[in-house]
Amino acid sequence: MYSLLSVPKPSTWNIYVLIAFIMIASISIVYAGYRLYIGGLGVVEGIEEELYEKHKREVRIVPSPEYSLFEEATREFITSGKKDKLIAYLVHELTNDGLDYEEIIDRLDKLINYSSVATCRRVNRRVLEMEVKERIGLVNELLNELLSTKNTKFNSLNTQSRPGNE
Repeated sequence: MYSLLSVPKPSTWNIYVLIAFIMIASISIVYAGYRLYIGGLGVVEGIEEELYEKHKREVRIVPSPEYSLFEEATREFITSGKKDKLIAYLVHELTNDGLDYEEIIDRLDKLINYSSVATCRRVNRRVLEMEVKERIGLVNELLNELLSTKNTKFNSLNTQSRPGNE
């Protein structure tokens, strides 16, 4: 830039050369920042996927064609923290079980109020691994609670319908 400014020319052109240089430098900095951001996102997504693959056996789901939507929603929640599909699926199932709005909200409270740490700018591998473990624990705890209440409800209905329990 200095060599362009030192070339003999009218002095008003120096301002145009300076403005052009500032614009080119600004565009280069914005482009480099964008590429760095996109590259960082790729690295974070790669780490999340790797951590999911490492811990995916820790989620206690019985594979079945009936629950493929549930498996997909659980995988999405554990890998990226997106809980929308998981909440929708669980609400559907709990509604089919005859629960009303308040009971569903009470049972899914932890999942509804869950917020991801990965939205912060400074995350490292250890933080992401802890978050994946937390998500796995949350899903397992929620499933254990839902299944235990479903079993107790089934058992109470079973004992009421037996002969001699009247």
